[in-house]
Amino acid sequence: MSKTFADALATKGLPKSEIFYILQEILSLNRNEILCQKSTDLSDEQWDEFNRVAEVRKSGKPLQYIFGRCYFYDREFLVNDSVLIPRPETELLVDRIIQDNKSKKDLKILDIGTGSGCIAIVLALHLDCKVMDAVDTQTLLLASKNAKKHNAEVNFFASDIYSQVQSRYDIIVSNPPYIGSQEFQTLEKQVKDYEPKTALFAKENGTYFYKKILTDLNLHLSYEGSLYLEIGAEQAQFITDLAEKLNFSCQIKKDLSGLDRMAIIKSKN
Repeated sequence: MSKTFADALATKGLPKSEIFYILQEILSLNRNEILCQKSTDLSDEQWDEFNRVAEVRKSGKPLQYIFGRCYFYDREFLVNDSVLIPRPETELLVDRIIQDNKSKKDLKILDIGTGSGCIAIVLALHLDCKVMDAVDTQTLLLASKNAKKHNAEVNFFASDIYSQVQSRYDIIVSNPPYIGSQEFQTLEKQVKDYEPKTALFAKENGTYFYKKILTDLNLHLSYEGSLYLEIGAEQAQFITDLAEKLNFSCQIKKDLSGLDRMAIIKSKN
């Protein structure tokens, strides 16, 4: 007996939102199209693929890793389990940078810990960039593939924070690992068991990379430049105090849930 979209939507053990996600990926249809065609038959191949993906998802593996792609700032990016899955909170960070700098010309930008390259690529496509550098300590092959996919001019190179960075930049951006050891244990299974720990966990109660980035910031940020950081909800005071100690000003912005999520840091001089 043939199976319909409605049969797939009745699958047990997964939230409806994830069933829709699977069907959208397999069928290349949006949610409304699926709802309007609930009596439409799935082919045997589509039904088998739906069940395969559903079973893998029930084990905890994120759908983005199963399909090998995700969506960020209305663009599709390749991902695998060596990079963090981009979050909506990071879209807010990128959007803020674009809004603050869209009228500026010949920007020099550095993305620290680029992962899939999504931040650097979106900024390169939306801002007038003279230089768009992006660094990471992991393989940069996936990020390079994403840049090619979107025809974005990004210079990727291996660097541990600033270790191989020689320039000064108008904008430095980073979504570094910021989860401490205690918080790490409370994460959802799909995050804790599948996403790379090196992209999530940071020593010193999640503050290690903020210290590294801020300590040598004066060597790499231009006179009127800005550092944009994604931060943990409980880290605003620490980062504000550290910035003040190093003679920087710090402005904290909240996410859509009202949690502290972004720090914008500038020189006081």
